[in-house]
Amino acid sequence: MTARKTTGKRLWAPAFILCAALLSACAAAPSGTDPLGTRMSAVELKELGEKFLGAGDIGQALKYLVMAEEKNPRDPETHYALGLAYDARRLPEEAQAHLLRAVELRSDYSEAWNTLGALHARNGRLDEAEAAFRKALANPFYTTPHYAHYNLGQLYEKRGDFNAALAQYDNALHFEPGFARAHLQRGRVLEALGDRAAARRAIGRAIAYDANLAEAHFHYGRLCALMGDSAQAVTALRQVIQLEPGGALAEAAERYLENLERSRY
Repeated sequence: MTARKTTGKRLWAPAFILCAALLSACAAAPSGTDPLGTRMSAVELKELGEKFLGAGDIGQALKYLVMAEEKNPRDPETHYALGLAYDARRLPEEAQAHLLRAVELRSDYSEAWNTLGALHARNGRLDEAEAAFRKALANPFYTTPHYAHYNLGQLYEKRGDFNAALAQYDNALHFEPGFARAHLQRGRVLEALGDRAAARRAIGRAIAYDANLAEAHFHYGRLCALMGDSAQAVTALRQVIQLEPGGALAEAAERYLENLERSRY
């Protein structure tokens, strides 16, 4: 079968950690809608459901997406959106069913394959996850292949194959050089392979691309401490506390800072 361009909206660019926004972090819930959707077309219902999903109103999103499916049960984009919505509602079986239906209806639907792979990976089904990520990448028209490469990197890390993971993070950065999380995970893998200096440089690039990535500041500070650069370690760890006050990462940073302070005496 000849691959064709994916025309559906990139509702989500999911990685293992499912960290990307659906549409916009500041999406507003629609107003003035038809309460029953009786006069709306399947396309209008789907788009309304997507807007509610982007605004974080999962219940309303499911309401309109289910109505869209009833009016057009063969639309792969509706099934993809339903998969995302059920996943957000922590209903993995329903999410998987709709994602499988999406790729059944559109075999080269890379976004749906990638999301399905992330779902499999979260549930420990790594072989199925790898197959799904590779199907996402098989479509040359996939517009965000860096996400699938990143996910493969996460998968290989879970398997303990750090060289394969590093290759996938390099692939992700080939397609999206500013992908901060790929720089971060590349650094973590380099550290696992024993190259702390290269790991520190990689994580430094993650911070350069996303100064608000607290996890990158934490690991940068931790590496600086291990390498004897206390001043840089303190600066990075204090940044973690500023970015995520009261969080688990901030608590870990505080413990590192206490240890650094004790080591001075």
